[in-house]
Amino acid sequence: MAEKPGSAALERLVGFGRYLRSRGLPVGTGRVTAFCRAAVVLDPFDATDLRWAARATLVSRHEDFAALDEAFDAYFGSGAKRSHGLPQRRFHSPASLTTRPPRAARSRWAPPRP
Repeated sequence: MAEKPGSAALERLVGFGRYLRSRGLPVGTGRVTAFCRAAVVLDPFDATDLRWAARATLVSRHEDFAALDEAFDAYFGSGAKRSHGLPQRRFHSPASLTTRPPRAARSRWAPPRP
C-alpha cells in the first residue's frame, strides 16, 4: 500500500516529541499536536521555522529552551539547511492558492484590493 503524502514528515515530527520525552522534557500529546499544526502552517522543511514552531509549542518553561535546542540539533541535525531529516518538498503550490478568490468570497469589511 502506498504511503500517504506527508506521512513520513508527520512521523518525523511526532518522533521528535517522543525524543524530547526520552530526554526528560515534559512534552504531552497536546503539545506534539500543536507542534505538528504549527509546522504545517509554517514551512516544515525550513529549519528556522521548524525550530520556532518547536519552541512555541513544545516547551513553556524558560529553562527548557536550551534542552529543546540541543535536542533539536541532535534529532534534525545542526548542519542541515533544508531537509532536517524530513523528505524534500516535491510539490508546487496549487494554482487555486495563488489566484485571487472570487468577489463573493472576500469579506465586505476588508479594504478594497487594487
